[in-house]
Amino acid sequence: MLGTIVTWFILSLFVGLIGSSRKIGFWSAFFLSLFLSPLLGLIFTIVSKSQSQEAFEQRTLDLHHKQLQTMQQGSFVRPSVSDELRKLKQLADEGLLSSAEYEAQRSKILGN
Repeated sequence: MLGTIVTWFILSLFVGLIGSSRKIGFWSAFFLSLFLSPLLGLIFTIVSKSQSQEAFEQRTLDLHHKQLQTMQQGSFVRPSVSDELRKLKQLADEGLLSSAEYEAQRSKILGN
């Protein structure tokens, strides 16, 4: 009987250690294992997100919020005239634009 209790406690500590690197944390994983069972505690602990995964998701979410704010503020970086002309020339050289289309777009970019 005493051996079973000691084994249960040691396994609960082990699950708590696994939980310390996860979102569930050491104490939650430990008490869950202690009161339910080490196996159920281990399952809940493994299902819990790791802290590195949580941090990655938070950074990604922050980046998306920044991009959304930038889009809402309308602070898009407009390409320079030379970049637009270079791309237009490349399209014409590849045969994707006729000479008339090239000249029309070129005049539009230059504001003529």
